[in-house]
Amino acid sequence: MRKLKILLVDDEKDFRKIMKVRILSWEFVEHVLTAKNGERGIDAVKKEEPDLIILDYMMPGINGVETLKRIRKFNKDIPVVMFTAYPNKKSMEITEKLNITAFVPKWSEVNDIEKSLKTVVDSIARRG
Repeated sequence: MRKLKILLVDDEKDFRKIMKVRILSWEFVEHVLTAKNGERGIDAVKKEEPDLIILDYMMPGINGVETLKRIRKFNKDIPVVMFTAYPNKKSMEITEKLNITAFVPKWSEVNDIEKSLKTVVDSIARRG
């Protein structure tokens, strides 16, 4: 199993810090980059070439969907996990078109988020 370089894009500073520490503890993760907004996330994808993006759906400035639309213009294949506090049918339909690997609800407790996210990331790491 290869070790992954992950990019976490989220506007909540404390959430980024907590999730970075937890994700780094997983045996199949080599490095976690973080970005506080969509613009910085796009730059990080171009410069750092992560293996996986974890992207917040709702952010000030450009939201997760717009961020991903811009990323897909130059990288159509990178796996993306979308965090959302507001899952609904419309958001699911939009992101299906953008090749989202998984949706993880952000409104549950951090431990539940971590468990859901770890399952998805593990499956991506195992694909090799």
